[in-house]
Amino acid sequence: MTLKDIKQEHKQMILKLFFHQYDTESKMINTLPHKSDINSLINDKIDHLIKNHQGVILLDDTKVLGYMFYILGDVLFGNQKCAVVPLYGHGAIDDNKQKIYQAMLNHASKDWIAHKRLSWVVRVFEHDWVLTDFWFKNGFGQRCADAIRQVEMLEHNASNITIKRANIDNYLDVYPLEKHHEQYYPKAPLCLPVTPGNIKEELKEWIHKTDHYLWIAYKNKEAVGYLKIEPTGESVISKSEIMLNITGLYVNPDFRNKHIGKKLLSVAISDIIKNESIQYLGVDYETTNPLGRAFWERYFTPYTKTLTRRIDEGIIEES
Repeated sequence: MTLKDIKQEHKQMILKLFFHQYDTESKMINTLPHKSDINSLINDKIDHLIKNHQGVILLDDTKVLGYMFYILGDVLFGNQKCAVVPLYGHGAIDDNKQKIYQAMLNHASKDWIAHKRLSWVVRVFEHDWVLTDFWFKNGFGQRCADAIRQVEMLEHNASNITIKRANIDNYLDVYPLEKHHEQYYPKAPLCLPVTPGNIKEELKEWIHKTDHYLWIAYKNKEAVGYLKIEPTGESVISKSEIMLNITGLYVNPDFRNKHIGKKLLSVAISDIIKNESIQYLGVDYETTNPLGRAFWERYFTPYTKTLTRRIDEGIIEES
């Protein structure tokens, strides 16, 4: 077996390996878009990786056993620059999969350290237990997930709550909620720092964007929750034209356990279902957020997991 840099000539075998993994995940959860709906998107992404980023391929003579692209990025998850392996940026045959990945990781990680990338990130399919075990044993833990559901009606039983679609006249009703939401993330057990921004300006920009939607839950005249939806999320699958994505949901803690989140989701779906071209609704969320995780996994099916490993800065000083 030999390791080589990835070239354009390897593209078709790379696509074959990726879609093999995609087909396997699709059989496990049966709620992903058909591969024909993302084929051109993945083609373009692989072309971009070949032209612009590093990658290694493992060959047995001329047979491709596995491949791994990585993006050497800026600061991510702390104060250190990152190396990111996207969902479509890796794959391997089923036989000796962990052995193949170990050979590729051994090679790639030396380059990551050489370029002083200490925040390592990889996205894998949720039900690929072989790879989950591999990355876990190599020091990675889960941080985020992507989940999906078909656009089907969802019943709710939240009484005395009114849901309104936001417009330029009422969108600032969620300003106090957004402030509280921003303060929620740094607290334990999430411990996710947030860079403060101009919330009012961000909301104004949001409400004027095409295909960006905001629903507000009211108890009497008080805004007690909101839900945001836009065309794309974090996962490459979320960029499919037949999919919309939830990118924000928050309910005032004083009004939780009253099915408000479910009613927001239900009303949003009832609006989305009118657009016959949209078949799926996705969401990305922090699995380190136990409240959010419990809600999303009640109504959506996870299909990817984002795994991270943070390398101690001392390794650079010692090298």
